[in-house]
Amino acid sequence: MKKRKPVPRPGYVLPCATQIKNDNGLFQYYKGDFFTFFVTQPADSSLHHQLTQKHLDPQQPVHLLYRNNDLLFEIFLQAESLDGYDDFTGVTNLSTLIPFWSLGMEQAVKAFLNSSLTGPLADRFLYARVIDLFVQLAHHIHQVYEITIDNAAIQHAEKAKQIIVDDLSVYDTVEQVARKVGISEAELQLAFKYRFGMTVGKFSKDERMKFAHDMLEKKDDILLSVALEVGYNDPGNFSVAFKNYYGYSPGYIQRKKKEFNSGSQGG
Repeated sequence: MKKRKPVPRPGYVLPCATQIKNDNGLFQYYKGDFFTFFVTQPADSSLHHQLTQKHLDPQQPVHLLYRNNDLLFEIFLQAESLDGYDDFTGVTNLSTLIPFWSLGMEQAVKAFLNSSLTGPLADRFLYARVIDLFVQLAHHIHQVYEITIDNAAIQHAEKAKQIIVDDLSVYDTVEQVARKVGISEAELQLAFKYRFGMTVGKFSKDERMKFAHDMLEKKDDILLSVALEVGYNDPGNFSVAFKNYYGYSPGYIQRKKKEFNSGSQGG
């Protein structure tokens, strides 16, 4: 008879979490009002992604991932819960803001794990730790950006900006832009924020949405054409991104333009 592979004993326990054990290890998740935690141990990116997607709340698009040799820890949360943290504005993947994890940041993550608290008190503990984590993150980012950025890095940032604006129909990831300019993603994010006051991703999204808005107001192109011009192959995905950015859909602009034109002709 084939022996069943033993499940590793959990090295980290998230209070009040739902646990899913299998032959590969332990997966835990905890859902709060505006955030959800996921912990996978031992670290297994494929399993973590699979189970996270299954239990993910689509209303919580912002996320931060911490990984070491033992575990993957990820928190997803609502964008509005980070109002007041200017450094996080427009960023969905907060991990891109962290070129390296400080000891304080690692301790802020591990503070969630192995608490002996249970019940409502544990719930309050987790909510408090969420606040602490993002205070630590904001502090860490300020420390990182105080590092002097040399002229070569600034030139790389300017080159990255030019790559983005030269052809908005190519929607590169930050990693792809960094590869094109010849530095690491973390180095590019540091230099770009130092030079332009925002992340590469936010700048890229801003440029695309502004250009798309201008096209919708001034031209009569079909939605697919507008979407392709700003790097979206699927007009449905473009419409969702546009509405999330402006608060109204591309169709709203098109309808208003038709109404205005009809009124002008009628007069």
